[in-house]
Amino acid sequence: MIEVKVERVVVYNNSDLIVLLRGNDERVLPIHVDEGQAQAIDWMLKGLTFPRPLTHDLMKSVVDALGGRLLRVEVSDLIAGTFFARLVLVREGKEHPIDARPSDAIALALRCSAPIFVDGEVMREAGVVVPAEHEGEKKTKKLSAAELAELKLEQAVAEERYEDAAELRDELKRLKENKTSN
Repeated sequence: MIEVKVERVVVYNNSDLIVLLRGNDERVLPIHVDEGQAQAIDWMLKGLTFPRPLTHDLMKSVVDALGGRLLRVEVSDLIAGTFFARLVLVREGKEHPIDARPSDAIALALRCSAPIFVDGEVMREAGVVVPAEHEGEKKTKKLSAAELAELKLEQAVAEERYEDAAELRDELKRLKENKTSN
Protein backbone atom coordinates (compact mmCIF):
# COMPACT_ATOMS: atom_id res chain seq x y z
CA MET A 1 0.00 0.00 0.00
CA ILE A 2 1.16 3.50 -0.88
CA GLU A 3 0.18 6.38 1.38
CA VAL A 4 -1.27 9.27 -0.60
CA LYS A 5 -2.51 12.79 0.05
CA VAL A 6 -5.42 14.50 -1.60
CA GLU A 7 -3.73 17.01 -3.87
CA ARG A 8 -6.83 18.77 -5.16
CA VAL A 9 -10.12 18.46 -6.97
CA VAL A 10 -10.07 19.52 -10.62
CA VAL A 11 -12.85 20.27 -13.07
CA TYR A 12 -12.45 18.81 -16.51
CA ASN A 13 -14.44 19.83 -19.57
CA ASN A 14 -16.67 22.07 -17.42
CA SER A 15 -18.44 19.08 -15.87
CA ASP A 16 -16.24 16.12 -14.94
CA LEU A 17 -14.85 16.28 -11.41
CA ILE A 18 -11.67 14.44 -10.53
CA VAL A 19 -9.87 14.12 -7.23
CA LEU A 20 -6.11 13.72 -7.55
CA LEU A 21 -4.31 11.52 -5.02
CA ARG A 22 -0.52 11.84 -4.89
CA GLY A 23 2.00 9.50 -3.32
CA ASN A 24 5.60 10.45 -2.61
CA ASP A 25 6.62 10.49 -6.29
CA GLU A 26 5.34 12.04 -9.51
CA ARG A 27 2.40 9.65 -9.91
CA VAL A 28 -1.12 10.79 -9.18
CA LEU A 29 -4.24 8.70 -9.14
CA PRO A 30 -7.16 10.53 -10.82
CA ILE A 31 -10.53 9.35 -9.54
CA HIS A 32 -13.80 10.61 -11.00
CA VAL A 33 -16.22 11.77 -8.31
CA ASP A 34 -19.72 13.18 -8.36
CA GLU A 35 -20.52 16.77 -7.49
CA GLY A 36 -21.56 16.17 -3.88
CA GLN A 37 -18.41 14.25 -3.00
CA ALA A 38 -16.23 16.71 -4.91
CA GLN A 39 -17.68 19.56 -2.87
CA ALA A 40 -17.30 17.64 0.39
CA ILE A 41 -13.63 16.95 -0.40
CA ASP A 42 -12.88 20.44 -1.71
CA TRP A 43 -14.54 22.14 1.28
CA MET A 44 -12.36 20.14 3.67
CA LEU A 45 -9.23 21.01 1.69
CA LYS A 46 -10.20 24.67 1.99
CA GLY A 47 -10.96 24.36 5.71
CA LEU A 48 -14.63 25.31 5.33
CA THR A 49 -17.06 24.33 8.09
CA PHE A 50 -20.83 24.54 8.26
CA PRO A 51 -23.15 25.15 11.21
CA ARG A 52 -25.07 21.92 10.55
CA PRO A 53 -23.38 18.59 9.83
CA LEU A 54 -23.10 17.45 6.23
CA THR A 55 -23.32 13.74 5.41
CA HIS A 56 -19.64 12.98 5.99
CA ASP A 57 -19.65 15.03 9.21
CA LEU A 58 -22.60 12.92 10.34
CA MET A 59 -20.72 9.72 9.49
CA LYS A 60 -17.78 10.90 11.61
CA SER A 61 -20.10 11.78 14.50
CA VAL A 62 -21.72 8.32 14.38
CA VAL A 63 -18.34 6.55 14.36
CA ASP A 64 -17.16 8.73 17.27
CA ALA A 65 -20.39 8.20 19.26
CA LEU A 66 -20.05 4.42 18.90
CA GLY A 67 -16.53 4.53 20.30
CA GLY A 68 -14.80 3.83 17.03
CA ARG A 69 -12.26 5.62 14.94
CA LEU A 70 -11.31 5.61 11.29
CA LEU A 71 -7.89 3.98 11.24
CA ARG A 72 -7.29 4.36 7.50
CA VAL A 73 -8.86 4.39 4.05
CA GLU A 74 -7.68 2.01 1.35
CA VAL A 75 -8.29 2.41 -2.38
CA SER A 76 -8.02 -1.31 -2.84
CA ASP A 77 -9.02 -2.29 -6.35
CA LEU A 78 -9.79 -1.24 -9.90
CA ILE A 79 -12.24 -3.46 -11.72
CA ALA A 80 -13.58 -2.63 -15.19
CA GLY A 81 -12.69 1.03 -14.75
CA THR A 82 -14.31 1.34 -11.32
CA PHE A 83 -12.28 2.04 -8.19
CA PHE A 84 -13.13 0.25 -4.95
CA ALA A 85 -12.25 1.38 -1.46
CA ARG A 86 -12.73 0.39 2.12
CA LEU A 87 -12.86 2.15 5.42
CA VAL A 88 -10.88 0.42 8.15
CA LEU A 89 -12.55 1.29 11.43
CA VAL A 90 -11.20 0.24 14.78
CA ARG A 91 -13.35 -0.27 17.88
CA GLU A 92 -12.26 -1.92 21.10
CA GLY A 93 -8.99 -2.94 19.44
CA LYS A 94 -10.68 -4.81 16.59
CA GLU A 95 -10.47 -3.68 12.95
CA HIS A 96 -13.67 -3.56 10.90
CA PRO A 97 -13.23 -3.18 7.11
CA ILE A 98 -16.24 -1.62 5.39
CA ASP A 99 -16.72 -1.33 1.62
CA ALA A 100 -17.11 2.26 0.42
CA ARG A 101 -16.97 4.39 -2.68
CA PRO A 102 -13.54 6.03 -2.87
CA SER A 103 -15.12 9.50 -2.91
CA ASP A 104 -17.02 8.90 0.34
CA ALA A 105 -13.99 7.25 1.92
CA ILE A 106 -11.73 10.17 0.99
CA ALA A 107 -14.22 12.75 2.29
CA LEU A 108 -14.49 10.89 5.59
CA ALA A 109 -10.72 10.42 5.87
CA LEU A 110 -10.21 14.17 5.56
CA ARG A 111 -12.73 14.80 8.35
CA CYS A 112 -11.14 12.19 10.60
CA SER A 113 -7.52 13.09 9.78
CA ALA A 114 -7.04 9.46 8.79
CA PRO A 115 -4.38 8.35 6.31
CA ILE A 116 -5.35 7.29 2.80
CA PHE A 117 -3.60 4.41 1.06
CA VAL A 118 -3.71 3.11 -2.53
CA ASP A 119 -2.89 -0.45 -3.45
CA GLY A 120 0.43 -0.49 -5.32
CA GLU A 121 -1.02 -2.40 -8.28
CA VAL A 122 -3.89 0.09 -8.58
CA MET A 123 -1.40 2.99 -8.62
CA ARG A 124 0.75 1.24 -11.25
CA GLU A 125 -2.28 0.47 -13.41
CA ALA A 126 -4.20 3.76 -13.17
CA GLY A 127 -1.73 6.31 -11.83
CA VAL A 128 -0.33 8.88 -14.20
CA VAL A 129 2.88 10.88 -14.01
CA VAL A 130 2.33 14.54 -13.17
CA PRO A 131 5.37 16.38 -11.83
CA ALA A 132 4.91 17.66 -8.29
CA GLU A 133 4.39 21.40 -8.02
CA HIS A 134 6.33 23.76 -5.85
CA GLU A 135 4.67 23.95 -2.45
CA GLY A 136 3.71 27.60 -2.89
CA GLU A 137 1.92 26.90 -6.17
CA LYS A 138 -0.03 23.87 -5.01
CA LYS A 139 -3.09 25.77 -3.80
CA THR A 140 -3.58 27.90 -6.90
CA LYS A 141 -2.30 26.01 -9.94
CA LYS A 142 -4.91 24.00 -11.82
CA LEU A 143 -4.36 21.48 -14.55
CA SER A 144 -5.20 22.84 -17.98
CA ALA A 145 -7.93 21.11 -19.95
CA ALA A 146 -5.26 19.68 -22.27
CA GLU A 147 -3.17 18.33 -19.37
CA LEU A 148 -6.24 16.71 -17.86
CA ALA A 149 -7.28 15.27 -21.23
CA GLU A 150 -3.81 13.71 -21.54
CA LEU A 151 -4.18 12.14 -18.07
CA LYS A 152 -7.60 10.77 -18.92
CA LEU A 153 -6.36 9.49 -22.29
CA GLU A 154 -3.51 7.58 -20.62
CA GLN A 155 -5.93 6.13 -18.08
CA ALA A 156 -8.44 5.08 -20.76
CA VAL A 157 -5.69 3.31 -22.74
CA ALA A 158 -4.38 1.61 -19.60
CA GLU A 159 -7.92 0.40 -18.86
CA GLU A 160 -8.38 -0.69 -22.50
CA ARG A 161 -11.35 1.67 -22.94
CA TYR A 162 -10.44 2.37 -26.54
CA GLU A 163 -13.64 4.17 -27.58
CA ASP A 164 -13.16 6.61 -24.69
CA ALA A 165 -9.49 6.93 -25.64
CA ALA A 166 -10.40 7.82 -29.24
CA GLU A 167 -12.83 10.52 -28.03
CA LEU A 168 -10.20 11.90 -25.66
CA ARG A 169 -7.58 11.89 -28.42
CA ASP A 170 -9.92 13.91 -30.63
CA GLU A 171 -10.71 16.31 -27.80
CA LEU A 172 -7.01 16.74 -27.02
CA LYS A 173 -6.32 17.50 -30.69
CA ARG A 174 -9.14 20.09 -30.69
CA LEU A 175 -7.80 21.70 -27.49
CA LYS A 176 -4.29 21.93 -28.92
CA GLU A 177 -5.61 23.39 -32.20
CA ASN A 178 -7.63 26.00 -30.28
CA LYS A 179 -4.57 26.92 -28.24
CA THR A 180 -2.40 27.47 -31.30
CA SER A 181 -5.09 29.52 -33.05
CA ASN A 182 -5.52 31.83 -30.02
